[in-house]
Amino acid sequence: MNMEGMMEMKDNVRCPNLQGSPKGAICSVLNRFIRDIEDTDIRFCMGRRYEVCYIYVLSLRDMALNSIGEGIESETAS
Repeated sequence: MNMEGMMEMKDNVRCPNLQGSPKGAICSVLNRFIRDIEDTDIRFCMGRRYEVCYIYVLSLRDMALNSIGEGIESETAS
């Protein structure tokens, strides 16, 4: 497998909101360490099942709502 294929596989295996630091794994949505978030399991963040995480679902909802809001603003500005 080439490097591009490995990077694609890595992106498909972990939550896009998972960030690393020398002090531990951080959820970029909440900007908190995974270990400090109640009811969170790092196995979900790093596995193919991260879509079951309520934080991830809320981040998708917020992105969709922001996108809709931007679309409405651009239509009313025209």
